[in-house]
Amino acid sequence: PSVSSLVTIRLLRHGRAIARPFTARAAASAAGMELPAVMRAAQASDYGPIEQVVTVEDGVARPSGANSAGRMLVRVHACALAPGDVRVLSGKTRELQGPPSMPYVPGGDVAGIVVAPGDSGFQAGDRVVAMFSGPRDGLAEFALVQTKAAAKIPDNVSFQEAATLGSSGVSAFQVAKRIRKGDRVLVLGGSGGVGTYLVQLAKLNGASYVASTTSHPERLTALGCVDRVVNYETEDVMAVDEFNKDPFDTVIDLACSDWRKLLRSSIVKSGFAGGRFFTLNDRAEFELHSVPQAVFTLLLPNVWRNVVTFVDRSRPRYRYVLAIDGPSRDNLRAMVDLVSQGKVRAVVDPTGPFPFTTEGVRAAFHLQKSRHAYGKVVVDVSPLDAPPQPIDAASSASS
Repeated sequence: PSVSSLVTIRLLRHGRAIARPFTARAAASAAGMELPAVMRAAQASDYGPIEQVVTVEDGVARPSGANSAGRMLVRVHACALAPGDVRVLSGKTRELQGPPSMPYVPGGDVAGIVVAPGDSGFQAGDRVVAMFSGPRDGLAEFALVQTKAAAKIPDNVSFQEAATLGSSGVSAFQVAKRIRKGDRVLVLGGSGGVGTYLVQLAKLNGASYVASTTSHPERLTALGCVDRVVNYETEDVMAVDEFNKDPFDTVIDLACSDWRKLLRSSIVKSGFAGGRFFTLNDRAEFELHSVPQAVFTLLLPNVWRNVVTFVDRSRPRYRYVLAIDGPSRDNLRAMVDLVSQGKVRAVVDPTGPFPFTTEGVRAAFHLQKSRHAYGKVVVDVSPLDAPPQPIDAASSASS
């Protein structure tokens, strides 16, 4: 589905509730559920078009191995998609990111309830969010997650909100740490998964002025933290008169913009004046089949620009940011706290959360692939009204 015709903006915690409050009693019931040998899960039968390879199936073997080092079993309630999920499904990075066999379970960032903690330090019944691993294995009723990439979530944060934090929230948090107090900041592409968090964190971290680009200005206006919104379909951000007269200290590119075009403009200060340009990725799509190809395609061009702008300070300093520098429980906890305290809002695209059906998961993948989602694309995997079953202690111990 397209989001271009949507006008109504729904912000979690500031609009229609999408999940009932989750109580400690409900957590205890879920933790005490009997663990079945099979589950419902999304299945990607091969690389290829979404409609041809993605289905939701019953009778898929439940993952085991919660007692292995660093992993625990979670009953998934929500899964948020990310660009990497679409990229893996396409097969364009199969040698580097592909699953060990087919079919595989797509999706990565999840939120749910710990049912078999293993030796993790977590407890059965804990509500948790976990970052992707792979990215895969998330769109299923049960998922094994890395404990070093997981954090507890309080009762006032819904599973749908929490799932958005896994990769996008952590990425935004790590980029936002580079913003200096008093900076004038421009975020190129501020209405996506990372962007909706980043514009909020920029102001929270002391930016004096935040501007951003989007094709739907009302989306960023609704967040209440963006001073100037530029509709890139009707206005060239590089030619905005006020930006050229009062250039930015920091530009953060989430839209894979043209670095060379930026250099021809004067909307960002020179390196001499402390001007900086950060990018998480300089191309929207890429195909990589080996480590050397990745180095020459992605790494070396960014290193070269970094070196050139270090020497030539007449240009803004170029920095390529590896936003997720490995699993970070501390950063994930920090984002959970910010959402719980109401300092940052989680945004789920208003066409979702999507149902956990073949049609629903396919629609979620199409929206993610379009690169026009507002906030995060979320799938409801296990509705909270699903009745838990009595636990079988022996099955839990062997999980």
